[in-house]
Amino acid sequence: MTDTTTPSDMRMMGIVHDALRRDLARSIDTLSGDVPPPKPQGQAVGRHVEWMMGFLHQHHHGEDEGVWPLLRRRRPDIVGVVDEMEEDHERIAPLIDRCENAARAFAVHPSEESGDALAVALRDLTDVLLPHLEREEAELMPLTSVAISAAEWAEIEQRYYVGPKSTSELGFEGHWLLDGLDAERADVVV
Repeated sequence: MTDTTTPSDMRMMGIVHDALRRDLARSIDTLSGDVPPPKPQGQAVGRHVEWMMGFLHQHHHGEDEGVWPLLRRRRPDIVGVVDEMEEDHERIAPLIDRCENAARAFAVHPSEESGDALAVALRDLTDVLLPHLEREEAELMPLTSVAISAAEWAEIEQRYYVGPKSTSELGFEGHWLLDGLDAERADVVV
């Protein structure tokens, strides 16, 4: 039987969101400099942004399939907010795809033009994604922590965020998440 009394720990979601914010800003800054990055760095930025977009798609998929349905059942009073989060995901998905395509093009042929296209795509994404993340953290994460138990949250994490990935993928993600974290948040990741 699943323990439905212990609240879930939502700190990892905040850490994931912060890592996305951090690397989106870094990527935009790198691409927006006066001098385009040298080819090897440009290729690395393109590959990293492409990876990040896949990560973001998977992150949203886990929410759409695992988190939102459970919140709908447990908290019918917030279905309107959940609907808005899903609508955000629908608006964000094509922006992610656009960034992924621009990142792939930049990784293959880093140039001023392909870098500018990627920077514009990333800015357009952040214009929609960052307010979505802030609202999710302010409104839904506190409700999720009490509506979904720690055991249920662990099942969701395993099913959507951990189980589908190889050990090397999880290792890469873990190191990515640890970048710049204080000791307390690093312990959450580890």
